Amino acid sequence: MHLYPVSLALLFIGFITFIAARNNPTHSTGSVSINCGSSGASAARDGREWLGDVQPKLSSLLQMKGSSTTSSVIHKLISADDPVPHKTARLSHSRFSYAFQVNPGQKVIRLHFNPAQYKGFKRFKDLFFVEAGPFMLLSNFSASLFANALGVNSFVKEFGINIEENQQYLNIIFSPENSQSLDTYAFINGIEIISVPASLSYYHGGDIGVQVVGKSPVYIDNSTALEIVHRIKSNKILFHQQQMILVTFLGVGKLVLIEKQVRSRILPGKYLWMWDSSTWSGFISLR
Repeated sequence: MHLYPVSLALLFIGFITFIAARNNPTHSTGSVSINCGSSGASAARDGREWLGDVQPKLSSLLQMKGSSTTSSVIHKLISADDPVPHKTARLSHSRFSYAFQVNPGQKVIRLHFNPAQYKGFKRFKDLFFVEAGPFMLLSNFSASLFANALGVNSFVKEFGINIEENQQYLNIIFSPENSQSLDTYAFINGIEIISVPASLSYYHGGDIGVQVVGKSPVYIDNSTALEIVHRIKSNKILFHQQQMILVTFLGVGKLVLIEKQVRSRILPGKYLWMWDSSTWSGFISLR
């Protein structure tokens, strides 16, 4: 099986109506919220219900493979962190996976990480890969180093992928870096799979190849996976004057692609910005 690296993408959405589907962990559209390392159903502070992955009630919805263990954080959570799904985790020094029964269409995958200290697992020893279907979402990733660089205790990584018509299950695989000397491991605190209505899809069919001056076209279709690195709820898109870049909208339904040098606290690099003026959506792909 060939794995495709996911594009780093910045997604602005003026209205996020599909988030309402998360109120029910088994929404009819195929959305689900898993509180890893816990059993039964748990309610988050916002009232949303999460399902545990320890002897899950809906075994037809969720299947697990591989050797792994569960643990609660050793130290008390800070008040800002919701115990659901940050208090418990599923961890392993070897590969483990989740298989979710899903409906066709575009999905948002949200991976929740709280890189605290767990029994038998030292912080900063986490180093792993995360695959979803044919896509490599995270590679040589350390949640501890990521959180430490951002100065946060917990965080979420979000990705957008498409589920094909003949695809009954979505496999999400966690694989530690193969290094016995480093005692590396993989872990996850929470997984959400959210169905995206077609009206909010980043791909509406047709040829949306975008030409960059002096470069090869960039194409976005249902075989493209994107990482969502920022999302805002607003009926207007606002930019700081110093962040404005020369953009000329080509008309409704047209796409504009420009280049800008971006500095990141994690990884500096050059990004391609793509803007869809008909849906007020923006994406960037890391080159």
